Amino acid sequence: MNTFQPNVAPQGRYDTAKTCAELGISRSTLERYRRAGRIRPGYHKANMRPYYKGSEIINLWRMTV
Repeated sequence: MNTFQPNVAPQGRYDTAKTCAELGISRSTLERYRRAGRIRPGYHKANMRPYYKGSEIINLWRMTV
């Protein structure tokens, strides 16, 4: 996990790769946090791919640092 706050807009939507890059974690770690309920994804209606709001990313970072 990065020690500096992620540079994301609170209302922005970020894909899995960008979320992992901002937090400095792997996809499997992000999945573990999602299953534990620490971060909640939204899903695009067209393709059902997950996205993460900037506010969720910042909240997860604050819980783990």
